[in-house]
Amino acid sequence: MFSLYDQQKGKVDRIVRHEFETAQQLREHLLWQNIRLEKLSKELLEAWAKQVDLSCPVFNDTAFIRPDSSIGIFMDYRKNKFALGMQREGEDGAPLHRHNYFEMFYVYQGHCYSTIEGVEREFRAGDLCLYSLQAKHFCLLPSDDDVVFDFIIRRSAIDDAMLQMLSNSDVFSKFFIDSIRGEGRKTSMTFQVRGDNEISFYLLKMIITYFENPDGGGNLMRSLLACLFQELAGQYRQQADEQSSREQNGLSISNVIQYIEQNYQSATLQQTAQHFYYSPRGLSNYLQKYTGKKFSQIVQEIRLKKACNLLKDPNIPLDSIPAIVGYSDRHYLDKLFRQSYGVSLSKFRKGIASNLSEL
Repeated sequence: MFSLYDQQKGKVDRIVRHEFETAQQLREHLLWQNIRLEKLSKELLEAWAKQVDLSCPVFNDTAFIRPDSSIGIFMDYRKNKFALGMQREGEDGAPLHRHNYFEMFYVYQGHCYSTIEGVEREFRAGDLCLYSLQAKHFCLLPSDDDVVFDFIIRRSAIDDAMLQMLSNSDVFSKFFIDSIRGEGRKTSMTFQVRGDNEISFYLLKMIITYFENPDGGGNLMRSLLACLFQELAGQYRQQADEQSSREQNGLSISNVIQYIEQNYQSATLQQTAQHFYYSPRGLSNYLQKYTGKKFSQIVQEIRLKKACNLLKDPNIPLDSIPAIVGYSDRHYLDKLFRQSYGVSLSKFRKGIASNLSEL
């Protein structure tokens, strides 16, 4: 009796075999404007070169995804490299570039090399990497047997509905929001997917759904992606916990965050440090190391998330929300809310009411 994981793996293996068998046809389909690069005239190539920064061109999502889709999947392997003529196919890989979309690649079999912001790293089967819009990178597949699935995620996929689904996964919601605003310092996130678990289930399910549906899976793909991010966020937190616990004599970062969440209305750095027998400076450095944030930023994000939840209840007056989440001034909360979500408290609530009325 085959497990669900074995069944999914078998389906994806068949997809891989099919893509290998039709490599030449697929390559022709994916070439820029469906024209073989070698047939492009010198004039056309020169005109294109004038429109892009050849030192780091921006790849457009329209080359890889249906116009009516927000998520697409492209199977990348050496025989199907769509090199742009700036580097030799298969030997140097695609040139250093970035995208106007988010990209997540999953090494299905074999391995690959990726250079992100000048740092080269080897990725093996089961490794997963998510690029921001700002990530300058390239990927090299050294062997004909290497298979990488590229998940193309348009900006339009990261809408209010998706962010609502990711509201409990700060690590992803902040990554996407900061990148869209051009404020993100973190250009990539990496994960390991090994064996039969929830993460592999959603990855394989997305691949199967996309390749087996003529319309690319539609809304189901968005739901699967949100579930995948939830599971990855859990793994990310667990890894941070384990690392912090090893390095800090048993103190895990999740315990500190949980304490702040429980006391977010009045928590101070001094009080929190005393609770965990740290000095304020020591705790501040600890939080910065394992979350990349200052204590005040963590408290602010928790308060704003609580404000979002309160705004969903129309029976709670807007003027009451600041005091509930720990602020004395509604204007100040409005300012912080705008900076994080792009709208005021009242507009956010109206947006929720409008969405509900459409259901």
